[in-house]
Amino acid sequence: MVVWLFLFPVVVLVIGVWLLRSRPQCVITFEVLVAVVWVLSLAVAGFSLLTWQVQNIPTFSHMEWHF
Repeated sequence: MVVWLFLFPVVVLVIGVWLLRSRPQCVITFEVLVAVVWVLSLAVAGFSLLTWQVQNIPTFSHMEWHF
C-alpha cells in the first residue's frame, strides 16, 4: 500500500485546523472535509481488505484446483 494514503488524514487535519483558524465562519466546509476524509479512509480500509483476500481465491485450470 502506498504510504501517502496513511498520511492523507493527517494532512487533511492540518488543513482543517488552518481553515478553522483563518475563517471561523467556514464550519460547513470543515464538516464536508471531515466527511470526505471518513469516506476515503473507509474506502482505503476496504480496498486493503479486498486486495488481501483476493490472493486467497482458488483458481481452476487444467481440470484441477490451485489454492
